[in-house]
Amino acid sequence: MELYTDTYYIKRIQAGDTACFACLLDKYSRPVHSLILKVVRSREDAEELAQDVFMKVFKHLSSFKGECSFSTWIYRIAYNTAISETRKKKHEFLAIEDTIINNVSEEEVATITGFTPSNVKVKLHRIRKKLFVVLKGMEER
Repeated sequence: MELYTDTYYIKRIQAGDTACFACLLDKYSRPVHSLILKVVRSREDAEELAQDVFMKVFKHLSSFKGECSFSTWIYRIAYNTAISETRKKKHEFLAIEDTIINNVSEEEVATITGFTPSNVKVKLHRIRKKLFVVLKGMEER
């Protein structure tokens, strides 16, 4: 089976071949679900929110301008959807695995979170500093 680029599928969907959306769904359903699960920490909520994300993506696919990669665009939608749900439930915890962070550039993190690259660096620095203090306190016990 020959694989095409995201842009190819997007153009086909926008031209009316909505069956091509299944290809994007197959490609991104697992990573989107994983991202949402890391934020909301509930499998049931993550499954429901992932469905919501793909409904939003399908509905607003015409607004995708190609200024960033499609993966960045869809992850941004997933992240914002998960954060909105988290705020509704008054949770204030976000956990992201090191493997995900290590594979994402400083600019892509900024694009996904909506912060400037310098703001991302400052927040990461502060988080590391707090983590160091907490871990040091745990060692001293």
